[in-house]
Amino acid sequence: MTQLSADCLNDIFEYLENDKETLNSCLLVNRLWCEVSVRILWRNIWEFWDYVSHSTNQRSRQIIKTLVACLPNESRTLLHENGIFLETPTLNPPLFNYISFCKVLSIRAINYIVIYSLKFNLKFTQKILIMQEILKMIMRMSSLKILEYKVHANIRVNLAHLPGVIDCLKNLSVLKIYSNVDYEIFNLLSQNCRNITSLSIQFQNYVSKGSIDLISSQNKLKHLSLISIHFIYGSYSFITPLTKHSNTLIKLEIHGIMNMENLHSVTFQQLKILRLYQCHKHEYLDRFLENNGKSLRELCTDDDSINLSIAKFCPNLSSLHTAKFDDTKELKLILNSCKQLESIQVFYHDEKESLEVLAKYAPKNFYKLRLLQKNNLLTFKDLEDFFMNWEHRTQRKSLSLTIMGRSANNLEIMNVVEKYIKLGVVRKFEIL
Repeated sequence: MTQLSADCLNDIFEYLENDKETLNSCLLVNRLWCEVSVRILWRNIWEFWDYVSHSTNQRSRQIIKTLVACLPNESRTLLHENGIFLETPTLNPPLFNYISFCKVLSIRAINYIVIYSLKFNLKFTQKILIMQEILKMIMRMSSLKILEYKVHANIRVNLAHLPGVIDCLKNLSVLKIYSNVDYEIFNLLSQNCRNITSLSIQFQNYVSKGSIDLISSQNKLKHLSLISIHFIYGSYSFITPLTKHSNTLIKLEIHGIMNMENLHSVTFQQLKILRLYQCHKHEYLDRFLENNGKSLRELCTDDDSINLSIAKFCPNLSSLHTAKFDDTKELKLILNSCKQLESIQVFYHDEKESLEVLAKYAPKNFYKLRLLQKNNLLTFKDLEDFFMNWEHRTQRKSLSLTIMGRSANNLEIMNVVEKYIKLGVVRKFEIL
């Protein structure tokens, strides 16, 4: 029987990267299959970590046991000297250098695994030491592509002080970071990680100089998310670094960080995806869309006051998430203006009338609707009328429909849906 080469197996298994169950099965076939699949499984071992049930999750305990088994002798000795004796999967050395396969690091996941999956009789200082030694090992043995840097309030280990950190992070391409980390971390990243393509910063109470420097230092930034639960004043300092990336940014998300007064005049040549939430000074959004709307393919906003500007300045949208349409005239205008539109997510004040307008005026490629009910008044008869109208369109695609909100007639609605699934009018339906 001809044996597939490692390179051939690797090409095949790459298609299974998100199918962890199948990859786990591949581990058991033979040594070669195991060697190839284990590299992909350990690329992002934190995908196996369950945040909801981290304290009782068997996978979390298995992850920490394997990490401990991989610790070098000097780390084991240090732990023993501090009264820390941790269980490992076997008494034998690990079959592979698992840590060298890691391309993703989640500080948040390590925090919670150390806190909740280890023995509860360990002291706080002992848990800090365990986390420190695990991170030291990762910094020495890995070359990371993705880093999520969120620190737990109780356990902090400063990566900037760990040996090997510069080499480990020099090829970083995706970074998710929280503004409450030490300034030394921002400085380290700004100085040594200048080819990040996707950057997400979540702010706590203020805009730090470190975050500004981090954005400014990048050379190839394509995706940028600036997120805060609350609006942060004084965030005009973002304008200069954002302007620097006006020729490379493809995706921009701004959530409560700034008003658009200081950004409306900037033109982003490559911008395709725009997500704006809680951005003050709404009148400047119109000007921003006037400068940048033509290139947009996806737009998400919680500001329905710009619906008319969307229709006027964003003709090439394929996906739109907006707060609501005050009347069906706005919806009709957008459907007539945005001929490439494929999906909409929105609240409707009148579901029945809005569905009638959609069936009549939706562009030929439209197929996906997420309907957020305001009054939960949608009936199975309304839905059946919509499906019938959709079925009789000259040009149509099968619908993917999600209804969000309670309904008193779910059984009748599902009966209607099943009928039109069989007819090919509906491809997917769900009620959330």
